[in-house]
Amino acid sequence: MSDEVSCSIAAQPLPNGDSRTTPLPQPLLDQLALGGRLILPLGTKHSQSLVLIRRTHSGFEHTRLLPVAFVPMTGEAEER
Repeated sequence: MSDEVSCSIAAQPLPNGDSRTTPLPQPLLDQLALGGRLILPLGTKHSQSLVLIRRTHSGFEHTRLLPVAFVPMTGEAEER
C-alpha cells in the first residue's frame, strides 16, 4: 500500500478579474502530513505555474516548478 494521495485542483482567478488567485482551501492544506507534498497548477487563465507545496515544521514551503497552460473543460465535462 502506498502513502501517496493524488488529487486534482486548480485555483481560480478572483471573480473581479484580479490577477491574483483564490487562496488554497485550508482543509486541503491541513491534510498534508509533515513532509507531505502537493503539486498543483496556480495562476490566472493566461499565466499559470506548476507549484510544489511542502509541509515543514515551520509551515508550508512553496516552490514554483515550471510554467504550464491548462485549458478550461468544455462540453459535457463543463456541465458537471
